[in-house]
Formats: sequence, structure tokens, C-alpha cells
Amino acid sequence: MQHCVGSYTEACFRGNCLIYSVAQKNTHIGTMEMIKDARGLWRAVQFKGLNNRNLMHTVRNGNAFQFGYAAFTKELNQTWIPLS
Repeated sequence: MQHCVGSYTEACFRGNCLIYSVAQKNTHIGTMEMIKDARGLWRAVQFKGLNNRNLMHTVRNGNAFQFGYAAFTKELNQTWIPLS
């Protein structure tokens, strides 16, 4: 994807950040960073495609990944258990 997520390793280990590879029909679309908001719920703060192309618009209302993102975050926020 020509973007680096290695600098997020420590935040992921601390449980402050989640990094996901997003694919559609077995094709890698991008990489998503999620953090907890003020309410303690996970939400996407970055979604980057090839060469750091901003894909956040695709998870907003009326766009390509809106329903998948909504279902994923709902499930994540109901079941996520920290490792510590």
C-alpha cells in the first residue's frame, strides 16, 4: 500500500490503537486505524489506501463501505476485550 503502520506498534500493544487491513473480494483496499473516543467506543480515525490516499469518505453515510463499517464497529464495541 506504500504506507507505514510500524510506528503504531507501541500504541497497539498498549491497547490504545487498532490497525486493520481492509479487503474487498480478496483485494486489499486499505489500512484502517481505530482509537477509542471520549465515550470509550472504537472509531476509525484514518483509512488509507495506496500511496496514503484518504479513504475515510468511503465509511461515511451513503458511501461504499458505510454498512460494513457500521456493522464492524458495532460488533467490535460489543465484544472487544483488552489483553491486560
